[in-house]
Amino acid sequence: MGSNTEHAPKSPSGFGRWGLCPGSVHLTKDLSSPSSPAAKWGTDAHTLLEMLLLEWRDLVPYVPPEMDDYDAKLKVATEAFDYVMRRIEELGPTTMLHIEEKVQPTSREDLWGSADIILVLPDFSYAEVIDLKGGDGIPVSADSDQLKIYALGVLHDIIGLDFDRVMNAVIQATIVQPRYPIDGETVRSVTYTGQELCDWRDAVLIPACEAADNCADDPTSALSPGESQCRFCEAKGSCPGLADKSLHLAMSVFQDQTDHTLGELVSADPTTLPIEKVVEIVENMPMITGWLKAVEKHAHKMLMDHEVVPGYKLVTTGQRNKWQQPDDEVLHLLTNGAHSIDRALLTKESVLTAPQALKLKGLDGTQRERLQSLIGKSAGNFKMVPVTDERPDAFPAPRFQDVSFLD
Repeated sequence: MGSNTEHAPKSPSGFGRWGLCPGSVHLTKDLSSPSSPAAKWGTDAHTLLEMLLLEWRDLVPYVPPEMDDYDAKLKVATEAFDYVMRRIEELGPTTMLHIEEKVQPTSREDLWGSADIILVLPDFSYAEVIDLKGGDGIPVSADSDQLKIYALGVLHDIIGLDFDRVMNAVIQATIVQPRYPIDGETVRSVTYTGQELCDWRDAVLIPACEAADNCADDPTSALSPGESQCRFCEAKGSCPGLADKSLHLAMSVFQDQTDHTLGELVSADPTTLPIEKVVEIVENMPMITGWLKAVEKHAHKMLMDHEVVPGYKLVTTGQRNKWQQPDDEVLHLLTNGAHSIDRALLTKESVLTAPQALKLKGLDGTQRERLQSLIGKSAGNFKMVPVTDERPDAFPAPRFQDVSFLD
């Protein structure tokens, strides 16, 4: 789980990108996925889940590893582990458990993935694909293309090639996302028949693979930029399709785009735009701003690689004084011996923030009630979201906007 970083050219986790933008397969083939704190957090949680399962199987003793935020990551891994144990108990002791199993949904060598957990009944009539999501920023649906591909891999590699057995099998896809509950639930599942999965394979997955194959010689001919497919794409900083679409949308504030510069765009008055154009640009803002940030990151990397970016250079900023030893050693050295400094001058106490206090462990019910009674909500800020968002409208429009009947 945590140690396997290899990805197929057409990976299940990347289908949200290459399924919509076939050219991205070839545009990103030589690019590595950038690391991020969120990705590292999720990888660590998966590593702990694998360790818990291997210990349960009496294969490897569990030894707590050194990692940041260990308790929180262990809590996420334990919730997934507990769910797996519960399902094995419900399905029976003969249930087969596969951990980090590599599966191929078709015979294609460029399309495969590793499922976190797969449970299979001995008669192959039922299987469950379980995927741990450690993130707390984006909710993940169990009815996802990624899990459908894993489920097809179970049909292809584990349940076998017997037509009737494959078509009649029941596959449950489950997401465990402890840090993002929906309606209070952190486990979400959906069930498919083998027939339904094979129909989706033929109608969606295989055509997407063929579309990517067909543009191998000219990937720019099959670029289809959009917010969802570009969000995590490694090539967006140098993607001509995304650049063209972003610039076209930005410059569309002018009726005649050919006679205007980017400088004029920045100074254009948005209050003169028709509401349709305002909505179009707002809808595409995540894609445009994502591209701008990716271009800046690309230029930064070029400079780091000693390439020339005309008019720009890298300089060192943000240098601040910092202790050269760990804090406890600094205190020991400064508060002992001749000319020692009073410890009180070097340390300070402060009240925990409300979110920190709410995470305190070991409080009884009355103590937690007293704590909660002193906590309220801040005024907050305002964020523009689609009308489908479940949160109430902070500034509802007047119910009757047409007042001509008063004339």
